[in-house]
Amino acid sequence: VYRLPAQTCSLPREDFGTGVLAEYAALRQNPRVPEEIKALLGRFEPRLSGYAQRLKQFSTLCQGDASGFCLTHGDAGGNCMYDEEKWSIVDWDSAALAPIERDAWIFLCEKENLQRVQKTLAENGVSYAFRTERLCYYCYRFFFYYLTAYLRALIETEDADTRATLAQGMEEYLSGCWIDARMDAADDAAKQMN
Repeated sequence: VYRLPAQTCSLPREDFGTGVLAEYAALRQNPRVPEEIKALLGRFEPRLSGYAQRLKQFSTLCQGDASGFCLTHGDAGGNCMYDEEKWSIVDWDSAALAPIERDAWIFLCEKENLQRVQKTLAENGVSYAFRTERLCYYCYRFFFYYLTAYLRALIETEDADTRATLAQGMEEYLSGCWIDARMDAADDAAKQMN
């Protein structure tokens, strides 16, 4: 997919912005957010503030450089299907013109897999070298993207059981889950770049 001529597509184009932070701040203040969720976010405020600062830092580093943009999925990791002959990627509702790091950021904590992806790209005629600042940008951006998705769902649902499930999921998300290894890798990369 990364070889497709996509520059003339009428798709959203990555701007390496920080709009997700404004959305998070607005949602957090919404009166429909339960007090226990506001308290939960308060408990994690130092970490959240640090992530927000690093998102701003990497946004600044990445802005203004549209090199290497191609058609990206935006959530390929959870939307792959394999039928013993080929891989297929489904659910293209968040497709955008962006660098490949938009799809590869989940491997930042798995150096061997990141190298494997890099090798596979080269073997398939995609001449592109991953850039650490872009991988980090997407780690921090997607952290807040998923956090805002939890908040939005909490605000929009009326069902008490669903709200309880969402609140539990949000606590697990903040307390320790799959994204933590990616955030630790991004934090380590940020320290090395300073």
